Amino acid sequence: MPKRSQRSNDKLKSDQIPGRRERPTAFPIAGIGASAGGLEAFTELIGALPANTGIAYVLVQHLDPRHESALPNLLARATKMPVLEARQNARVLPDHIYVIRPNTSLTISDGVLRVATRKLNGRQHMPIDIFLRSLAEDKKTASIGIILSGTASDGVLGLRSIKAEGGLAFAQSPASAKFDGMPQSAIAAGCVDFVLPPKGIAQELTRIMRHPYVNGRPSEEIENPSDGDARALNEILAILQRSKRTDFSHYRISTVQRRIARRMAVHDIQTRQEFANHLRRHPEAVEALFQDLLICVTSFFREPDKYKVLVRRILPKILKDAGAVNSIRVWVPGCSTGEEAYSIAIAITEFLATKGATSLLQIFATDLSDQAVQKAREGKYPLSIEADVGPERLKRFFSKRGSTYQISKRIRDVCMFAEHDLTVDPPFSNMDLISCCNVLIYMSPIIQRKILGLFHYALKPSGFLILGKAESTTAFPNAFERADRKQPLYSKKPLGDRADFPAVAQRGIPEKMPQKMLPEFAPAADPDKEMDRMILERYSPPGFMVNEHLQILRFRGNVGPYLDPKREEEASLNLMKMVRPGFAFELRAAVHHAKAKNTVVRREGVRIADRSSARLVAIEVIPFGPHQAREPLFLILIEELAPVSGAHAGDRKHLQKGNNNLATLKRELVATKAYLHSVIEEQEASNEELKSVSEEIQARNEELQSSNEELETTKEELQSANEELSTLNDTLGARNADLDKLNLELDRSLHSARDARHFSDAIIETVSQPLVVLDSDLRLIKANRAFYRLFSIRPAEAENHLFYEIGNRQWDIPELRHALEDILPLQQVLADFSLEKTFDPIGLRSLVLNARRLQGTEIGNAIFISIEDVTERKNFERERAKLESLHLERAE
Repeated sequence: MPKRSQRSNDKLKSDQIPGRRERPTAFPIAGIGASAGGLEAFTELIGALPANTGIAYVLVQHLDPRHESALPNLLARATKMPVLEARQNARVLPDHIYVIRPNTSLTISDGVLRVATRKLNGRQHMPIDIFLRSLAEDKKTASIGIILSGTASDGVLGLRSIKAEGGLAFAQSPASAKFDGMPQSAIAAGCVDFVLPPKGIAQELTRIMRHPYVNGRPSEEIENPSDGDARALNEILAILQRSKRTDFSHYRISTVQRRIARRMAVHDIQTRQEFANHLRRHPEAVEALFQDLLICVTSFFREPDKYKVLVRRILPKILKDAGAVNSIRVWVPGCSTGEEAYSIAIAITEFLATKGATSLLQIFATDLSDQAVQKAREGKYPLSIEADVGPERLKRFFSKRGSTYQISKRIRDVCMFAEHDLTVDPPFSNMDLISCCNVLIYMSPIIQRKILGLFHYALKPSGFLILGKAESTTAFPNAFERADRKQPLYSKKPLGDRADFPAVAQRGIPEKMPQKMLPEFAPAADPDKEMDRMILERYSPPGFMVNEHLQILRFRGNVGPYLDPKREEEASLNLMKMVRPGFAFELRAAVHHAKAKNTVVRREGVRIADRSSARLVAIEVIPFGPHQAREPLFLILIEELAPVSGAHAGDRKHLQKGNNNLATLKRELVATKAYLHSVIEEQEASNEELKSVSEEIQARNEELQSSNEELETTKEELQSANEELSTLNDTLGARNADLDKLNLELDRSLHSARDARHFSDAIIETVSQPLVVLDSDLRLIKANRAFYRLFSIRPAEAENHLFYEIGNRQWDIPELRHALEDILPLQQVLADFSLEKTFDPIGLRSLVLNARRLQGTEIGNAIFISIEDVTERKNFERERAKLESLHLERAE
């Protein structure tokens, strides 16, 4: 012990060595768990670790609770780092090793160790899971989990929690482990990032500490990436979308970016662009990133208060409302590996048993991860679930199979698991309960509203929605109301229409990426187009593009001198409301004429006046209709002719000439006004007709809308029914696959049995000694050729006949019947039973019988009898006895 204290002091002094690198304040903590064979693995691991990685290490070993541990002293010999026993309220420091004490449970909170006496409750002690779970909650992304040699499955749930919080998970390679049970369980659970021998783990830890994700990169760099990072991020999500047909742009940006940064740390990649290139070259890396983004983590009876509310408030009302339907339907979206769905199934089954109800229970559990759905269907979980499931429930609803527990078949049968994307796939319908815990927290508010609308549609009018503690329905407040003050339990509110059914997008077609996350980058300018634009701006006349209703669609050039929008009117893009006075009549007439004749119309000498001057312009109206246009369009060009002002002599002469022609202009003006008046009247008449037609169309539109509403309702119901059938089909497909496996195993067993029987038949036929096989009723099932040859019996006369009836009942011997019917059942073996009998036609024979009862054969309890003919030997012995007797007589 003093030796270890001296090392601790040396270590503390070494912190002041010049040139020693500064550690970040938020340093990582590695939780290392092991059981049998752990000492060798611990020693090899810490012996290969540098003394200044900047990581704190906490060793959790399965120890004998009745003896003190020498583990700290043994490990101190293998490392220069201080090795200390874990004490209550000890603050964890980097480059220190802390070892759990015997008969204790260890947790961590705010970087401080908490030590508690181990509880003796009859359950299997899982100290590794206990510590790793607390480490994940306390250190989040700065947590590291390592599982070394050991038996059973302690540590699986802890690694899963660390990975869910963004930490890193290691497991010792099974080939290098003295006992591979714990590493194998962690690897099979799919929650391990690195599988390495202890020295490899040490090297990887040293390498990881150089990566920004682990050594304290500021969160602002992750949550507010540069333009280059944003472009790379766009590429990464596009690769995911093409490969997995899933759009992650609706996930919370910070979550997506942190998960990507985690995978970059795993692959030792520094920039997002390098990571995008890596994903293109390695499809398996895309799959790993996809699974990381889904964050499949849960546990049995998570948030126990929720299940109390389920039994106390929700189920009684659901059972009451079920009525004649006598069915309870539950949907669990985001079910992960099935723990929540099975927990709800168990709780409802227990509730129905207490009420004596026989309601049909259907639970639809869905998730985006195909791997999670497959594990949920199997229903196999590590032994460490004992910490979450009570012993009574384990006994009633689980069966122990080696190092795992499996959900009983009656619970698996009520749960149907299927892949389902909440953002694109149709919802289920007529649900009594939806339990969606810790899914919405990873979604953006817009998608949250869409999903809540989907839930509102899926629920019955009296249905309930359960969310996680950190979730609420604020994104769609009118759809649900709070049904419990403490728990996130909500009841459905009527909306009064069917707008709550969300539009379903086609899977694989991305929605628009958020602007903050994925900025648009303009392509480089085309020099030819830029030149055309400059020429048009300088030399082309200003103008407008309008539709047939004179609504301005485009402006071209400087049109300001020709516009005078009325400030007191509502904002409008109608050309007639925006042009200057005196200009509108000529403009309307030109457009009308161009529309009627479908030809270019040009009007010159149109006078435009403002407060200080007047100008003459030419108006040209060009009708055209691009291929994409649904209505005729008109291009109106305005060409400047000459300004009108009192400041120039030329202008005055032009005005005088205009005055000379004043009478002519007045006549033209009267004619124009008359023409415009007729046009207006025609327009008004047309408007009246259009109004009448519009009213008829509106009436028909209302009828069509009503029909469309009915069709939409039918379509929604069909979509929901189709989704339910798809889920049932997936479940049945999985069960058919299991049956195929069982059939294959059965076929193999039958082949093996058939081969074994052929083998035994070959042996029986090969033996020269008579052999007989009888069934439990003493009927002859099988006999070899030696038997038929010795007693001169044909197989047809013996097979399926009672043994006593064979050969004119010559085997009906009282001593033999007593032996086979009375002695053999008790002793199971009949040894060296001798009899002498005259058999027709072979005469007197001396026989020795040996019999054995064989249990569990395909014909029941069979009897195997071997018959040895000792007649010759008996005769020889008799002759020898006679000769010996004669010899003695002669000797006397």
